[in-house]
Amino acid sequence: MSFSRREFLRFLALAPFVPAVWRAAGGSATAVAPQQTQPTGQAADTPNILIFVMDAFSARHASLYGYHRETTPNLSRFAEKAIVYHNHYAGGNFTSSGTATLLTGTYPWTNRAFNIRGTVAPPFTEQNIFTSVGEGYYRLAYTHNFLAQLLLNQFMGDIEHLLPMERLFLTDEILSDILFNRDINTAMLSEDMILPRDERLPSSLFLSLADEVRRGVRAEQIQKLYGAQFPAGFPSLTEGNHPFRLEDTIDWLMGQVREMPRPFLAYCHCLPPRTLSPCAEFTQLFQDN
Repeated sequence: MSFSRREFLRFLALAPFVPAVWRAAGGSATAVAPQQTQPTGQAADTPNILIFVMDAFSARHASLYGYHRETTPNLSRFAEKAIVYHNHYAGGNFTSSGTATLLTGTYPWTNRAFNIRGTVAPPFTEQNIFTSVGEGYYRLAYTHNFLAQLLLNQFMGDIEHLLPMERLFLTDEILSDILFNRDINTAMLSEDMILPRDERLPSSLFLSLADEVRRGVRAEQIQKLYGAQFPAGFPSLTEGNHPFRLEDTIDWLMGQVREMPRPFLAYCHCLPPRTLSPCAEFTQLFQDN
């Protein structure tokens, strides 16, 4: 018996159902591949999604992309089992526009976040990566970056767990989301505008002195705990302010990935160790003889 091409294609479309039909008719199907198990409550067609952004990280200085020093051994190992892109186009050349494009899939002149500290136009607060996955996904987000935080705050209605950025800093100096959590973006922008360059709140002479003492005590505690790990100084959001340890963020994210409901969409936007503040393990690694 011969098959036409059309009949053969029809048969292929029905092939996945043949074992089930055979078993229902009392037969025994052999050589059936075992089914992969999914986490409880997760269907096979709903993958988990993890978006990890390393802010201000230059491909020119990554060995993965040809830099002559071995700067990214872990990324290189990961890339062996991944798709690596070598030609990228950014939606903007600074945090606000670039992140808004990443989060909404639209250009800055469409989402309107084309200024520093910019946020997206109202229609895009409901048109973003968190709404794109549809119902059933658990959505989580975190960022070290103040400008990215302004954007994530716009989408908080679609995020089950938006961790405040100061939670993963070594000091808690951001007052906005503690005191004005219902008006977070306005509060954060106002706080950023009124603070002087040293980021100390204006106050009376007595309160200023008290704040200096408090800051000094906290800085001394941090130095005792982690100073040996960072002999060149701590990585920080701004010069000397809001210090953090990148490994704290990675540990937190790994814990969330293990424990949060499935399927999930997790967006983590980190700052790398900047201002020449590597940990002790790497301080001597790139000093030329």
